[in-house]
Amino acid sequence: MDQNLEYQQNLQESGLTILALQSRTNRYEDLLPLVPRLQLALQGDHSPGQLLWISLDDS
Repeated sequence: MDQNLEYQQNLQESGLTILALQSRTNRYEDLLPLVPRLQLALQGDHSPGQLLWISLDDS
């Protein structure tokens, strides 16, 4: 539920790619519809230090 992650952490130095789920709440019922988009994102080629937001509003 941390919406300021990209401003609070130096993601470039972390060497990690962060996939952040954005939903109405952090309840299972609200997160479950994001799973197909998360699975697609996990298959992608991402650069270290990148933050990717996954939501139902993504195109």
